[in-house]
Amino acid sequence: MAENELIPRLFGAYLLTEKLGSDALGKFYRARKIEDAQAFFRLRIFDAPGLDSEPVLIAIEQNGAVHDFLKNPTIARDVELDSVEGDAFLAYREPGGRTLDALLEASRAKPFPIPPEHSLLIAEKVATGLDHA
Repeated sequence: MAENELIPRLFGAYLLTEKLGSDALGKFYRARKIEDAQAFFRLRIFDAPGLDSEPVLIAIEQNGAVHDFLKNPTIARDVELDSVEGDAFLAYREPGGRTLDALLEASRAKPFPIPPEHSLLIAEKVATGLDHA
């Protein structure tokens, strides 16, 4: 994929709406599923130069337990591990509320600390996810 890619664009059953970043494994996006236009998804495409998609696809197929692990609502919802035209991807429903990153960024920008009650609620959610793991 070219660095100056056009957004929005189709990727399988998803419409990529915003590029969020990239790392050593590939790129990640904010996306909408064509059949569920109300919800946003985070979609990670494993397409880094030099990364062979075949071992990634084999690992995805062999690790069905990852699906069960990721399906806990404290970890991710509506998880899909698949490939489009040989590019392996991981997609999951984006939380309806703000992400922890967005909350921390807003707290730093204002600067208002996160209230203790809210911090405890966040810690409880993280602990529940870790307990599930």
